[in-house]
Amino acid sequence: MRVLVAIENRFVQSQNGNIYSTTNCDYAFWSRYLTAFDEVVVFARVTQISEVVLDKPPANGPNIHFFSLPTFIGPWQFLKHYPQLLNLTKQAVDLADAFILRTPGTLSFLIWKELCKRKVPYGVEVVADPWEAMRSGNIKSIVRPFLRRLCRRDLIRQCKSASTASYVTEKNLQKLYPVKCWQTYYSSIELPDEMIIDETGLANRIEIIKKERFTERLLRITNLSGMTTFYKGQDILIEAVSICNKKGLNIELSFMGEGRCKEYYVNKVQELGLAKRVKFLGNILRGKNLTAQLDSSDLFAFPSFTEGLPRGVIDAMARALPCIASNVGGIPELLAQEDLVPARNPVALARKIESVANDPERMVKMAQRNLQVAKKYCSEELGGRRTAHYKELRKITEAYIASTK
Repeated sequence: MRVLVAIENRFVQSQNGNIYSTTNCDYAFWSRYLTAFDEVVVFARVTQISEVVLDKPPANGPNIHFFSLPTFIGPWQFLKHYPQLLNLTKQAVDLADAFILRTPGTLSFLIWKELCKRKVPYGVEVVADPWEAMRSGNIKSIVRPFLRRLCRRDLIRQCKSASTASYVTEKNLQKLYPVKCWQTYYSSIELPDEMIIDETGLANRIEIIKKERFTERLLRITNLSGMTTFYKGQDILIEAVSICNKKGLNIELSFMGEGRCKEYYVNKVQELGLAKRVKFLGNILRGKNLTAQLDSSDLFAFPSFTEGLPRGVIDAMARALPCIASNVGGIPELLAQEDLVPARNPVALARKIESVANDPERMVKMAQRNLQVAKKYCSEELGGRRTAHYKELRKITEAYIASTK
């Protein structure tokens, strides 16, 4: 059985024909669907690039194929390509037997409308809340208020008529977008064993924390998130570091990530006189380079305005790194309440950084707790629920196909 998965993430295709994810959706990500299906068709935007090959794992491979769509960004480009996209959507639906919508997203909406016309069952994987993602300040567009309401309404309808559902949160998104069908929860994030720090690494972390207060020595703060939108809150973190700097804290801030908003953040760093205190490291893939950066850090800060369940926070927790983050989306399912701050509030974030840096015992407890929570996201924990979802959708789809013959 062939399953089509609609996803909002963008991909690029090199000259050798391989397709690469611009995020973390490589072949290992897509092969998860092969635990229940024979083939996967990825319905996504793909841009041609001039490079022959990229130094990262491809997304396509045996039994993983792409139905490539033209690249468009924003509502106006979407409307420009709309007639073509409708035609391509019909072609894509004809190619598959089962369907999974990674929602919210424009492409999942297109597939959903076509499936509704044909009265075909489908599953949803709810990965975010569009109402929060499109809050004022997150997206700059005159049609943002309209799109915000429209996207929330459409996701409610998609969930209501789904045959199976999964959520990246344990409780948060379920309350906002309930379903009446079979459901489960699992994160898209799956920690490989090598990502989880060992006992020696944990002991080293604790030893460093206990040496002396970070208010009396360099505090290395790290942030890992994309820079394609403003709602990850990197500017809030920069402002918070500026406040801490004026209070006398010795901080070095490192950003991992790339995107079109990076220039704005670089300029903000310059304006606040933090050029010697802030580093932009670019994209760092999972592996030795990422673990090395996290292990050399003292604190992970993630002041996002909206989230489903952030990969960066879980990666940091897996290295027993103390974390503070905004109190939004599924983040409270990861961190203790005392490690959370209101979103969009650099003053509150600065106070939290200062209080944590001045309390080594607290930081030790944060490190130990974070590691234990992160272990819930290892392959063994998540794989069972994920496979159960796919098998349930396959069973429902087989019954539907049999009924139409």
